[in-house]
Amino acid sequence: MSDVRRLALVALAAGLAAAPAVRAQTVSELRERVRRLEQAYLAAQAVAAPADSAARQSNFVPRDSATAGGLHVFAPRIAVANAREGAERAWSMLQSIFGTEAGILANTDFALQLERPSQVVAAPQEARRFIAENSATDIANRLVWEASQILSARLDRRLYIWMGGAIVPDPHPGWLLRATYIDLLSAPSPAARRCYLGALDGCRDAFDLPPTAESFRRWYGPAERRLIVQEIIAGEDIQLVPELYRDCVTRGDDSACVRLLQRTAESAIPAPLGRPMRIGLVQFALEVGGPGAFHRLTAAAGQPVDAQFAAAADMPLDSLLAVWRGRVLAARPEPVTLESKGAWVALSWGVIFGLLALRSTRAYLVARVEGSVVGYAGLMMTGDDGHVTTIAVDPAWHRHKIGSRLLLNLAREAIRRGAANLTLEVRVSNQPAQAMCAVFGRNRVVTRCLQGVCEQRARALAVAVRVVLAA
Repeated sequence: MSDVRRLALVALAAGLAAAPAVRAQTVSELRERVRRLEQAYLAAQAVAAPADSAARQSNFVPRDSATAGGLHVFAPRIAVANAREGAERAWSMLQSIFGTEAGILANTDFALQLERPSQVVAAPQEARRFIAENSATDIANRLVWEASQILSARLDRRLYIWMGGAIVPDPHPGWLLRATYIDLLSAPSPAARRCYLGALDGCRDAFDLPPTAESFRRWYGPAERRLIVQEIIAGEDIQLVPELYRDCVTRGDDSACVRLLQRTAESAIPAPLGRPMRIGLVQFALEVGGPGAFHRLTAAAGQPVDAQFAAAADMPLDSLLAVWRGRVLAARPEPVTLESKGAWVALSWGVIFGLLALRSTRAYLVARVEGSVVGYAGLMMTGDDGHVTTIAVDPAWHRHKIGSRLLLNLAREAIRRGAANLTLEVRVSNQPAQAMCAVFGRNRVVTRCLQGVCEQRARALAVAVRVVLAA
Protein backbone atom coordinates (compact mmCIF):
# COMPACT_ATOMS: atom_id res chain seq x y z
CA MET A 1 0.00 0.00 0.00
CA SER A 2 1.37 3.44 -0.97
CA ASP A 3 1.99 6.27 1.50
CA VAL A 4 -0.73 8.33 -0.21
CA ARG A 5 -3.30 5.59 0.33
CA ARG A 6 -2.26 5.19 3.93
CA LEU A 7 -2.71 8.95 4.47
CA ALA A 8 -6.16 8.76 2.91
CA LEU A 9 -7.21 6.00 5.26
CA VAL A 10 -5.79 7.93 8.22
CA ALA A 11 -7.76 11.02 7.13
CA LEU A 12 -10.89 8.88 6.78
CA ALA A 13 -10.45 7.51 10.29
CA ALA A 14 -9.76 10.99 11.64
CA GLY A 15 -12.86 12.35 9.96
CA LEU A 16 -15.01 9.66 11.51
CA ALA A 17 -13.45 10.21 14.92
CA ALA A 18 -13.99 13.95 14.73
CA ALA A 19 -17.62 13.58 13.68
CA PRO A 20 -20.28 14.76 16.13
CA ALA A 21 -22.28 12.13 17.98
CA VAL A 22 -24.62 10.22 15.68
CA ARG A 23 -27.66 11.24 17.64
CA ALA A 24 -26.84 14.95 17.06
CA GLN A 25 -27.01 14.65 13.25
CA THR A 26 -29.83 14.13 10.84
CA VAL A 27 -29.82 11.33 8.27
CA SER A 28 -29.20 13.81 5.44
CA GLU A 29 -26.20 15.26 7.26
CA LEU A 30 -24.72 11.78 7.75
CA ARG A 31 -25.22 10.92 4.08
CA GLU A 32 -23.48 14.13 3.00
CA ARG A 33 -20.53 13.44 5.31
CA VAL A 34 -20.17 9.88 3.95
CA ARG A 35 -20.32 11.18 0.35
CA ARG A 36 -17.50 13.69 0.97
CA LEU A 37 -15.32 11.01 2.64
CA GLU A 38 -15.89 8.62 -0.29
CA GLN A 39 -14.85 11.32 -2.75
CA ALA A 40 -11.68 12.00 -0.74
CA TYR A 41 -10.84 8.29 -0.67
CA LEU A 42 -11.41 7.85 -4.44
CA ALA A 43 -9.21 10.87 -5.17
CA ALA A 44 -6.42 9.45 -3.00
CA GLN A 45 -6.77 6.06 -4.67
CA ALA A 46 -6.46 7.63 -8.13
CA VAL A 47 -3.19 9.28 -7.07
CA ALA A 48 -1.87 6.14 -5.37
CA ALA A 49 -2.55 3.67 -8.20
CA PRO A 50 0.25 4.90 -10.53
CA ALA A 51 2.67 5.00 -7.60
CA ASP A 52 1.80 1.42 -6.63
CA SER A 53 2.20 0.26 -10.22
CA ALA A 54 5.63 1.90 -10.45
CA ALA A 55 6.65 0.25 -7.20
CA ARG A 56 5.61 -3.16 -8.49
CA GLN A 57 7.46 -2.65 -11.76
CA SER A 58 10.65 -1.73 -9.90
CA ASN A 59 10.75 -5.27 -8.45
CA PHE A 60 11.12 -6.70 -11.96
CA VAL A 61 14.43 -6.53 -13.79
CA PRO A 62 15.29 -6.64 -17.50
CA ARG A 63 15.47 -10.20 -18.73
CA ASP A 64 17.66 -12.24 -20.98
CA SER A 65 17.39 -15.91 -21.82
CA ALA A 66 19.57 -19.01 -21.82
CA THR A 67 18.88 -22.10 -23.90
CA ALA A 68 20.39 -25.58 -23.71
CA GLY A 69 18.75 -28.48 -25.53
CA GLY A 70 15.05 -28.36 -24.66
CA LEU A 71 15.55 -26.01 -21.69
CA HIS A 72 14.72 -22.33 -22.11
CA VAL A 73 15.39 -20.15 -19.07
CA PHE A 74 14.51 -16.49 -18.59
CA ALA A 75 17.06 -14.94 -16.24
CA PRO A 76 18.14 -11.53 -14.94
CA ARG A 77 20.97 -10.16 -17.05
CA ILE A 78 23.43 -10.36 -14.17
CA ALA A 79 22.79 -14.13 -13.99
CA VAL A 80 22.44 -15.08 -17.64
CA ALA A 81 25.97 -16.55 -17.95
CA ASN A 82 25.45 -18.79 -14.92
CA ALA A 83 21.95 -19.63 -16.15
CA ARG A 84 23.37 -20.76 -19.50
CA GLU A 85 26.02 -22.95 -17.87
CA GLY A 86 23.49 -24.31 -15.36
CA ALA A 87 21.02 -25.13 -18.13
CA GLU A 88 23.72 -27.03 -20.04
CA ARG A 89 24.58 -29.10 -16.95
CA ALA A 90 20.91 -29.72 -16.21
CA TRP A 91 20.16 -30.79 -19.76
CA SER A 92 23.00 -33.31 -19.70
CA MET A 93 21.71 -34.87 -16.45
CA LEU A 94 18.11 -34.92 -17.68
CA GLN A 95 19.05 -36.62 -20.94
CA SER A 96 21.04 -39.28 -19.09
CA ILE A 97 17.85 -40.46 -17.34
CA PHE A 98 14.89 -39.36 -19.45
CA GLY A 99 16.54 -39.73 -22.86
CA THR A 100 14.57 -38.56 -25.87
CA GLU A 101 11.49 -37.77 -23.75
CA ALA A 102 13.37 -34.85 -22.20
CA GLY A 103 12.57 -33.02 -25.44
CA ILE A 104 9.04 -32.29 -24.20
CA LEU A 105 10.57 -29.70 -21.88
CA ALA A 106 10.84 -27.44 -24.92
CA ASN A 107 7.12 -26.74 -24.34
CA THR A 108 7.85 -25.17 -20.94
CA ASP A 109 9.59 -21.89 -20.18
CA PHE A 110 11.50 -21.55 -16.91
CA ALA A 111 12.07 -18.25 -15.10
CA LEU A 112 14.94 -17.77 -12.66
CA GLN A 113 14.32 -15.67 -9.56
CA LEU A 114 17.54 -14.84 -7.75
CA GLU A 115 17.64 -15.55 -4.04
CA ARG A 116 20.28 -12.88 -3.37
CA PRO A 117 19.86 -10.15 -4.46
CA SER A 118 16.09 -10.69 -4.53
CA GLN A 119 15.08 -10.10 -8.13
CA VAL A 120 12.01 -11.28 -10.05
CA VAL A 121 12.64 -11.63 -13.74
CA ALA A 122 9.99 -10.32 -16.16
CA ALA A 123 8.79 -13.51 -17.86
CA PRO A 124 5.60 -14.87 -19.44
CA GLN A 125 2.90 -15.57 -16.88
CA GLU A 126 2.84 -19.29 -17.70
CA ALA A 127 6.61 -19.71 -17.14
CA ARG A 128 7.60 -22.10 -14.36
CA ARG A 129 9.46 -19.99 -11.80
CA PHE A 130 12.20 -21.30 -9.54
CA ILE A 131 14.47 -19.66 -6.96
CA ALA A 132 18.24 -20.18 -6.99
CA GLU A 133 21.52 -18.58 -6.05
CA ASN A 134 23.48 -16.86 -8.81
CA SER A 135 25.73 -19.87 -9.37
CA ALA A 136 25.76 -22.40 -12.19
CA THR A 137 25.71 -25.36 -9.79
CA ASP A 138 22.66 -24.17 -7.83
CA ILE A 139 20.79 -23.17 -10.97
CA ALA A 140 21.51 -26.59 -12.51
CA ASN A 141 20.29 -28.47 -9.42
CA ARG A 142 17.09 -26.43 -9.14
CA LEU A 143 16.41 -26.75 -12.87
CA VAL A 144 16.87 -30.53 -12.72
CA TRP A 145 14.42 -30.74 -9.82
CA GLU A 146 11.77 -28.60 -11.54
CA ALA A 147 12.10 -30.40 -14.88
CA SER A 148 12.00 -33.81 -13.18
CA GLN A 149 8.64 -32.98 -11.60
CA ILE A 150 7.23 -32.26 -15.07
CA LEU A 151 8.58 -35.47 -16.58
CA SER A 152 7.71 -37.69 -13.60
CA ALA A 153 4.10 -36.49 -13.77
CA ARG A 154 3.82 -38.55 -16.97
CA LEU A 155 4.44 -41.81 -15.10
CA ASP A 156 1.80 -44.38 -14.24
CA ARG A 157 0.14 -43.44 -10.94
CA ARG A 158 0.74 -46.85 -9.36
CA LEU A 159 4.44 -46.72 -10.25
CA TYR A 160 4.73 -43.20 -8.82
CA ILE A 161 3.10 -44.29 -5.55
CA TRP A 162 5.37 -47.35 -5.38
CA MET A 163 8.44 -45.11 -5.79
CA GLY A 164 7.20 -42.56 -3.26
CA GLY A 165 8.35 -39.53 -5.26
CA ALA A 166 9.68 -38.17 -8.53
CA ILE A 167 12.70 -39.39 -10.46
CA VAL A 168 15.38 -36.74 -10.00
CA PRO A 169 18.81 -37.31 -11.60
CA ASP A 170 21.65 -37.14 -9.06
CA PRO A 171 25.00 -35.63 -10.09
CA HIS A 172 26.72 -38.04 -7.66
CA PRO A 173 24.86 -41.38 -7.96
CA GLY A 174 27.61 -43.44 -6.32
CA TRP A 175 26.43 -42.66 -2.77
CA LEU A 176 23.06 -44.32 -3.43
CA LEU A 177 24.67 -47.56 -4.55
CA ARG A 178 26.81 -47.62 -1.40
CA ALA A 179 23.77 -46.86 0.77
CA THR A 180 21.88 -49.70 -0.94
CA TYR A 181 24.77 -52.05 -0.21
CA ILE A 182 24.56 -51.14 3.49
CA ASP A 183 20.80 -51.69 3.58
CA LEU A 184 21.06 -55.06 1.86
CA LEU A 185 23.72 -56.11 4.34
CA SER A 186 22.26 -54.73 7.56
CA ALA A 187 18.47 -54.37 7.18
CA PRO A 188 16.62 -56.64 9.66
CA SER A 189 14.84 -58.36 6.79
CA PRO A 190 15.20 -61.97 5.61
CA ALA A 191 14.20 -60.77 2.13
CA ALA A 192 17.07 -58.26 2.00
CA ARG A 193 19.56 -60.89 3.21
CA ARG A 194 18.38 -63.35 0.55
CA CYS A 195 18.81 -60.65 -2.07
CA TYR A 196 22.33 -59.92 -0.81
CA LEU A 197 23.19 -63.62 -1.10
CA GLY A 198 21.95 -63.76 -4.68
CA ALA A 199 18.35 -65.00 -4.47
CA LEU A 200 16.41 -62.85 -6.94
CA ASP A 201 13.08 -63.72 -5.32
CA GLY A 202 14.52 -62.05 -2.19
CA CYS A 203 15.21 -58.93 -4.24
CA ARG A 204 11.64 -58.94 -5.52
CA ASP A 205 10.31 -59.33 -1.98
CA ALA A 206 12.60 -56.61 -0.58
CA PHE A 207 11.34 -54.22 -3.29
CA ASP A 208 7.74 -55.50 -2.99
CA LEU A 209 7.56 -56.32 -6.70
CA PRO A 210 4.83 -56.66 -7.75
CA PRO A 211 3.31 -54.47 -5.02
CA THR A 212 1.15 -56.31 -2.46
CA ALA A 213 -1.44 -55.18 0.07
CA GLU A 214 0.52 -56.34 3.13
CA SER A 215 4.12 -55.99 2.04
CA PHE A 216 5.42 -56.37 5.60
CA ARG A 217 4.68 -60.12 5.33
CA ARG A 218 7.22 -60.33 2.48
CA TRP A 219 9.80 -58.19 4.24
CA TYR A 220 9.89 -59.55 7.78
CA GLY A 221 9.51 -62.81 9.66
CA PRO A 222 7.81 -63.22 13.07
CA ALA A 223 10.84 -62.09 15.08
CA GLU A 224 11.37 -58.98 12.94
CA ARG A 225 7.65 -58.11 12.97
CA ARG A 226 7.72 -58.14 16.75
CA LEU A 227 10.66 -55.69 16.74
CA ILE A 228 8.96 -53.47 14.16
CA VAL A 229 5.87 -53.24 16.35
CA GLN A 230 8.02 -52.16 19.29
CA GLU A 231 9.68 -49.47 17.17
CA ILE A 232 6.68 -47.87 15.45
CA ILE A 233 3.81 -48.33 17.92
CA ALA A 234 4.08 -46.29 21.10
CA GLY A 235 2.27 -44.16 23.68
CA GLU A 236 -1.32 -43.37 22.79
CA ASP A 237 -1.49 -46.09 20.10
CA ILE A 238 -0.60 -48.75 22.69
CA GLN A 239 -3.39 -47.52 24.97
CA LEU A 240 -5.92 -48.11 22.18
CA VAL A 241 -5.05 -51.83 21.89
CA PRO A 242 -3.20 -52.77 25.10
CA GLU A 243 -4.08 -56.47 25.03
CA LEU A 244 -3.09 -56.88 21.40
CA TYR A 245 0.21 -55.10 22.03
CA ARG A 246 0.91 -57.23 25.09
CA ASP A 247 0.17 -60.45 23.17
CA CYS A 248 2.62 -59.39 20.43
CA VAL A 249 5.48 -57.93 22.46
CA THR A 250 5.33 -59.83 25.73
CA ARG A 251 3.96 -63.20 24.65
CA GLY A 252 5.47 -63.25 21.16
CA ASP A 253 2.15 -63.98 19.42
CA ASP A 254 2.85 -63.32 15.72
CA SER A 255 -0.84 -63.18 14.81
CA ALA A 256 -1.20 -60.25 17.23
CA CYS A 257 1.81 -58.54 15.65
CA VAL A 258 0.29 -59.00 12.19
CA ARG A 259 -3.03 -57.52 13.34
CA LEU A 260 -1.21 -54.51 14.81
CA LEU A 261 0.72 -53.94 11.58
CA GLN A 262 -2.50 -54.25 9.60
CA ARG A 263 -3.89 -51.36 11.66
CA THR A 264 -0.78 -49.27 10.96
CA ALA A 265 -0.41 -46.94 7.98
CA GLU A 266 1.71 -48.60 5.30
CA SER A 267 4.01 -45.57 5.11
CA ALA A 268 4.85 -45.96 8.82
CA ILE A 269 6.26 -49.47 8.36
CA PRO A 270 9.94 -49.18 7.37
CA ALA A 271 10.77 -50.93 4.10
CA PRO A 272 14.11 -52.77 3.90
CA LEU A 273 14.77 -50.96 0.61
CA GLY A 274 12.96 -47.65 0.92
CA ARG A 275 12.10 -44.68 -1.26
CA PRO A 276 15.60 -43.65 -2.43
CA MET A 277 16.45 -47.27 -3.36
CA ARG A 278 13.17 -47.72 -5.24
CA ILE A 279 13.71 -44.56 -7.24
CA GLY A 280 17.31 -45.70 -7.78
CA LEU A 281 16.08 -49.00 -9.25
CA VAL A 282 13.84 -47.13 -11.71
CA GLN A 283 16.75 -44.88 -12.70
CA PHE A 284 18.91 -47.96 -13.18
CA ALA A 285 16.27 -49.50 -15.46
CA LEU A 286 16.21 -46.27 -17.50
CA GLU A 287 20.01 -46.27 -17.70
CA VAL A 288 20.10 -49.89 -18.89
CA GLY A 289 17.27 -49.32 -21.36
CA GLY A 290 18.99 -46.48 -23.20
CA PRO A 291 17.60 -43.22 -24.67
CA GLY A 292 14.16 -44.68 -25.42
CA ALA A 293 13.66 -46.24 -21.97
CA PHE A 294 11.56 -43.47 -20.42
CA HIS A 295 9.31 -43.39 -23.48
CA ARG A 296 8.73 -47.16 -23.14
CA LEU A 297 8.10 -46.70 -19.41
CA THR A 298 5.37 -44.11 -19.96
CA ALA A 299 3.91 -46.14 -22.83
CA ALA A 300 3.56 -49.12 -20.46
CA ALA A 301 1.31 -47.17 -18.08
CA GLY A 302 -1.61 -49.32 -16.95
CA GLN A 303 0.42 -52.52 -16.93
CA PRO A 304 1.60 -54.15 -13.66
CA VAL A 305 4.49 -52.28 -12.06
CA ASP A 306 6.98 -55.12 -12.64
CA ALA A 307 5.95 -55.24 -16.32
CA GLN A 308 6.67 -51.51 -16.59
CA PHE A 309 10.20 -52.17 -15.30
CA ALA A 310 10.69 -54.86 -17.93
CA ALA A 311 9.45 -52.52 -20.66
CA ALA A 312 11.77 -49.70 -19.62
CA ALA A 313 14.90 -51.87 -19.32
CA ASP A 314 13.92 -53.97 -22.37
CA MET A 315 14.68 -57.15 -20.42
CA PRO A 316 12.89 -59.42 -17.91
CA LEU A 317 12.65 -58.14 -14.35
CA ASP A 318 14.86 -60.90 -12.91
CA SER A 319 17.60 -60.10 -15.43
CA LEU A 320 17.39 -56.42 -14.47
CA LEU A 321 17.58 -57.28 -10.75
CA ALA A 322 20.61 -59.50 -11.35
CA VAL A 323 22.48 -56.70 -13.13
CA TRP A 324 21.40 -54.19 -10.47
CA ARG A 325 22.59 -56.45 -7.65
CA GLY A 326 25.98 -56.83 -9.32
CA ARG A 327 26.31 -53.06 -9.58
CA VAL A 328 25.39 -52.65 -5.89
CA LEU A 329 27.91 -55.24 -4.71
CA ALA A 330 30.60 -53.61 -6.86
CA ALA A 331 29.92 -50.31 -5.06
CA ARG A 332 31.03 -51.73 -1.71
CA PRO A 333 33.40 -49.18 -0.13
CA GLU A 334 36.98 -50.30 0.21
CA PRO A 335 37.88 -51.41 3.76
CA VAL A 336 40.12 -49.05 5.69
CA THR A 337 43.72 -50.25 6.08
CA LEU A 338 45.85 -49.02 8.96
CA GLU A 339 49.61 -48.78 9.22
CA SER A 340 51.19 -50.77 12.03
CA LYS A 341 51.40 -47.67 14.22
CA GLY A 342 47.77 -46.83 13.59
CA ALA A 343 46.74 -50.41 14.34
CA TRP A 344 48.43 -50.26 17.76
CA VAL A 345 46.74 -46.94 18.49
CA ALA A 346 43.36 -48.44 17.53
CA LEU A 347 44.05 -51.49 19.70
CA SER A 348 45.00 -49.27 22.65
CA TRP A 349 41.78 -47.30 22.34
CA GLY A 350 39.87 -50.58 22.14
CA VAL A 351 41.44 -51.73 25.40
CA ILE A 352 40.62 -48.38 27.05
CA PHE A 353 37.03 -48.55 25.82
CA GLY A 354 36.79 -52.13 27.03
CA LEU A 355 38.00 -51.17 30.51
CA LEU A 356 35.59 -48.25 30.64
CA ALA A 357 32.76 -50.51 29.55
CA LEU A 358 33.33 -52.62 32.66
CA ARG A 359 32.00 -49.73 34.71
CA SER A 360 28.24 -49.73 35.10
CA THR A 361 28.02 -46.08 34.05
CA ARG A 362 29.58 -46.64 30.62
CA ALA A 363 28.59 -48.38 27.38
CA TYR A 364 30.36 -48.54 24.03
CA LEU A 365 29.20 -49.73 20.62
CA VAL A 366 31.15 -50.64 17.49
CA ALA A 367 29.70 -50.72 13.95
CA ARG A 368 31.16 -53.33 11.60
CA VAL A 369 30.61 -54.14 7.94
CA GLU A 370 31.81 -57.63 6.99
CA GLY A 371 34.23 -57.59 9.91
CA SER A 372 35.66 -54.13 9.25
CA VAL A 373 35.09 -51.44 11.90
CA VAL A 374 33.36 -48.45 10.30
CA GLY A 375 32.20 -46.54 13.40
CA TYR A 376 31.92 -46.44 17.17
CA ALA A 377 30.01 -44.58 19.89
CA GLY A 378 30.10 -44.27 23.67
CA LEU A 379 27.59 -43.53 26.42
CA MET A 380 28.07 -42.27 29.99
CA MET A 381 25.26 -42.38 32.57
CA THR A 382 24.92 -39.85 35.38
CA GLY A 383 21.77 -40.53 37.37
CA ASP A 384 18.90 -40.45 34.88
CA ASP A 385 20.93 -38.46 32.32
CA GLY A 386 22.74 -40.18 29.48
CA HIS A 387 25.56 -38.39 27.64
CA VAL A 388 27.08 -39.43 24.31
CA THR A 389 30.79 -39.16 25.07
CA THR A 390 31.97 -40.01 21.55
CA ILE A 391 30.59 -40.94 18.15
CA ALA A 392 32.54 -41.29 14.92
CA VAL A 393 32.11 -42.88 11.51
CA ASP A 394 34.74 -43.67 8.90
CA PRO A 395 34.51 -40.90 6.23
CA ALA A 396 34.22 -43.57 3.53
CA TRP A 397 30.95 -44.64 5.14
CA HIS A 398 29.37 -41.23 5.71
CA ARG A 399 25.74 -40.80 4.54
CA HIS A 400 25.03 -44.50 5.08
CA LYS A 401 22.93 -44.08 8.27
CA ILE A 402 25.66 -45.63 10.42
CA GLY A 403 25.82 -42.64 12.76
CA SER A 404 22.03 -42.63 13.11
CA ARG A 405 22.00 -46.35 13.91
CA LEU A 406 24.75 -45.98 16.49
CA LEU A 407 22.88 -43.09 18.12
CA LEU A 408 19.60 -45.03 18.04
CA ASN A 409 21.18 -48.02 19.80
CA LEU A 410 22.81 -45.73 22.38
CA ALA A 411 19.38 -44.23 23.05
CA ARG A 412 17.95 -47.73 23.55
CA GLU A 413 20.77 -48.59 25.93
CA ALA A 414 20.21 -45.34 27.82
CA ILE A 415 16.51 -46.16 28.18
CA ARG A 416 17.39 -49.65 29.41
CA ARG A 417 19.56 -48.04 32.09
CA GLY A 418 16.77 -45.71 33.20
CA ALA A 419 17.73 -42.51 31.38
CA ALA A 420 15.16 -39.73 30.91
CA ASN A 421 17.43 -37.53 28.77
CA LEU A 422 20.25 -38.02 26.30
CA THR A 423 22.73 -35.25 25.44
CA LEU A 424 25.33 -34.87 22.73
CA GLU A 425 27.67 -31.92 22.14
CA VAL A 426 28.61 -30.88 18.61
CA ARG A 427 30.09 -27.71 17.15
CA VAL A 428 27.76 -25.00 15.90
CA SER A 429 29.26 -25.41 12.43
CA ASN A 430 28.58 -29.17 12.37
CA GLN A 431 25.16 -29.01 10.75
CA PRO A 432 25.08 -32.69 9.60
CA ALA A 433 25.53 -33.88 13.19
CA GLN A 434 22.77 -31.55 14.39
CA ALA A 435 20.48 -32.79 11.62
CA MET A 436 21.18 -36.39 12.64
CA CYS A 437 20.07 -35.56 16.21
CA ALA A 438 16.99 -33.71 14.97
CA VAL A 439 15.44 -36.86 13.50
CA PHE A 440 14.92 -38.18 17.03
CA GLY A 441 12.41 -35.38 17.72
CA ARG A 442 11.52 -33.45 20.89
CA ASN A 443 14.96 -31.87 21.05
CA ARG A 444 16.03 -28.90 23.18
CA VAL A 445 19.13 -27.18 21.85
CA VAL A 446 21.29 -25.08 24.16
CA THR A 447 24.39 -23.12 23.12
CA ARG A 448 27.18 -23.04 25.66
CA CYS A 449 30.93 -22.42 25.82
CA LEU A 450 33.62 -25.03 25.57
CA GLN A 451 36.35 -25.18 28.21
CA GLY A 452 34.75 -22.25 30.06
CA VAL A 453 35.96 -19.76 27.42
CA CYS A 454 33.24 -17.62 25.84
CA GLU A 455 34.30 -16.48 22.39
CA GLN A 456 32.29 -15.04 19.57
CA ARG A 457 33.79 -17.35 17.00
CA ALA A 458 31.73 -20.43 16.13
CA ARG A 459 34.70 -22.77 16.54
CA ALA A 460 34.70 -22.10 20.30
CA LEU A 461 31.03 -22.92 20.75
CA ALA A 462 29.22 -26.22 21.03
CA VAL A 463 25.58 -27.13 20.78
CA ALA A 464 24.23 -29.41 23.48
CA VAL A 465 21.36 -31.40 21.99
CA ARG A 466 19.06 -32.82 24.63
CA VAL A 467 16.70 -35.59 23.53
CA VAL A 468 13.80 -36.45 25.84
CA LEU A 469 13.62 -40.24 25.90
CA ALA A 470 10.37 -42.15 26.16
CA ALA A 471 10.63 -45.60 27.65
